[in-house]
Amino acid sequence: MIKENYCQKWVFSPFFVFFVCREQRIGIDLTHDKVDCELRKEREVLEGGISMLERMMEQVKEESRELRAQRYLLDRDLNALEEAIKIDEYNRQLRRTALNLSLYEGDRSLDNRLEV
Repeated sequence: MIKENYCQKWVFSPFFVFFVCREQRIGIDLTHDKVDCELRKEREVLEGGISMLERMMEQVKEESRELRAQRYLLDRDLNALEEAIKIDEYNRQLRRTALNLSLYEGDRSLDNRLEV
């Protein structure tokens, strides 16, 4: 979005129009004077700045994508930890008599079929 707006401003700027008109000169209209050299240098600087901004924009997009992925993983881990805490809280509240549970406290075999 920013790149498109910036490029549209650049394409329709008087500076750009000036360069287009200057490059279309032919024959006697061609000039290679100090002004022309300075304008070409300025154009190179501007194009270099634009390409640097485009590279930075791509890097920012990539970093943003990576941060969104990390946030998703952290949210998923947080949900799993919250579930684990709920299970731990429930288990902490369990007592011997909860849900009619009883513990075997003897030396008899639990399986009656194994008795001799």
